[in-house]
Order: sequence, then C-alpha cells, then structure tokens
Amino acid sequence: MPALYSCGSGKSIENRTGVIRFHRELIRVVVLLFLCLPLLLSGEGWAEVCSSLRFYENRQYQGESRVFHPEQAVYTYVVLQGLRVGVHNLTIDWLDPTGEVQEQVHERFTVSKAGIYQRMFLFQLRRLGMFSRILAGTSYPAHFFGTWSCRLLLNGKRIKEYAFTIR
Repeated sequence: MPALYSCGSGKSIENRTGVIRFHRELIRVVVLLFLCLPLLLSGEGWAEVCSSLRFYENRQYQGESRVFHPEQAVYTYVVLQGLRVGVHNLTIDWLDPTGEVQEQVHERFTVSKAGIYQRMFLFQLRRLGMFSRILAGTSYPAHFFGTWSCRLLLNGKRIKEYAFTIR
C-alpha cells in the first residue's frame, strides 16, 4: 500500500519514489555536513594558501641562489598569502639529501586582516666536532653534499617543498 504524503495545499499525494529520492538526498546532505563540520568550525580549508620561498646568500635579499657552499648561511625568505585571520603554526623542516630532518623551526604567528605572512629564516650547516674533523679529514659529513629540501607545514599540513643544493 503506497504511503500518503501531504503537500502545502493540504492535498494528499501518493509518491513513493519521489519520497525515497528526497530521503537519499537528505541523507547525503547530512553526511556531507557531518564530514565538513570540522573544516567549517576551524576556518581552514576554504582559502587557498599560496607560498613562495626564496634562498639568499645574505640578509639584504641580494644574491638569490639555490646553490650554496657548506660554510654559507642559507637565508630563507618565506611568504604565505591567502591565510585566514587568526593564529597559525608554521613548521620548516630542512632535510638533507638522505631525507633526514637536520633542523626544524616552529613559528607561531597571528595574521592580521591582510592575510599575508612573511619572514626571513636562517639555516646553517653544523660542522663536525674537532675530533671528528681530524678523523674524517673534512668539516662536514659526506651526506651533507647534494640536493636538500626545505619543507613548509602550516598548522600541521604540508604546503610545499623547495629544493636547494650544497656543493
């Protein structure tokens, strides 16, 4: 026996397939809202964050380069755009050619209404200790030479990875 449903005019309607379709769509909407609720509450995921990163040989933003000697400091200028207003956590991982994190920086910052964050970071290789230098005959381990990665994570989510070389 088909179910009777009342529409706004007060008339009864026999419509089993239409009601089933309506319930399926309603369930889809509820599930979608349930899955997206954490994003809606956190305010993340709705704006595309654009990042740019440049490597410099000095603090005056001169000598942009992607190739460095082990004795050189690597000045890393980070710009993030499209950020939501509020508090964010930036993590920068410097990974050696083997993929091991050699240094990590955590920066907590607040974004104003402009939605832009920019800052300079310094990375410098640690030399071997005096005894190790005597034994190895060099100031830096062999695995320090090659292509390094600088990985950016915003609020725990990976944004992008940039490469530079130590020769």
